[in-house]
Amino acid sequence: MKFRKKPVVIEAIQWKGNNERDMFDFLTNGTKKDKMVNTEEDTFRIDLVNGGCSVGNLMIKTLEGDMKANINDYVIKGVNGEFYPCKPDIFLKTYEIAEIETEKVVQATLDVVNHINKHQNFAKPMCNH
Repeated sequence: MKFRKKPVVIEAIQWKGNNERDMFDFLTNGTKKDKMVNTEEDTFRIDLVNGGCSVGNLMIKTLEGDMKANINDYVIKGVNGEFYPCKPDIFLKTYEIAEIETEKVVQATLDVVNHINKHQNFAKPMCNH
C-alpha cells in the first residue's frame, strides 16, 4: 500500500551555528526571551566549545535520546511540541512555507519605500515665473 503524509503545519528554524539567541527562543517556546541564553535547557544543549561534539553543534534532547543538529540542519517542532533535527535536503523535499511572517513582509515593504523615497530625484521646474 502507498500512503501520503497528512498536511501538517510545523514550526522550524535552521541552525546556523551562530544564531544561538533565535534557537534558544525557539527551543524554549519563547518563554525566556528576556533571559540570557543558556547553553543547556530541558530540550537542548548548545556546544560552543569542543566538549563532546564539534564547535557550533546543537544537541536536541528527544524521546529517543540526544540527536545532533549540525550547522545548516533544521530543527523542527513536532505536532506534540517535541523537537528534532532534520537534514536540509530532507527538510526542503518535505516542507514548504505555509505562511509568510507578516511583520517581516511589512518591514521589507517599508524598507523598499524608504529606499525609493531617499533616492528619488524629483524634477524641479526649469523656468522662473
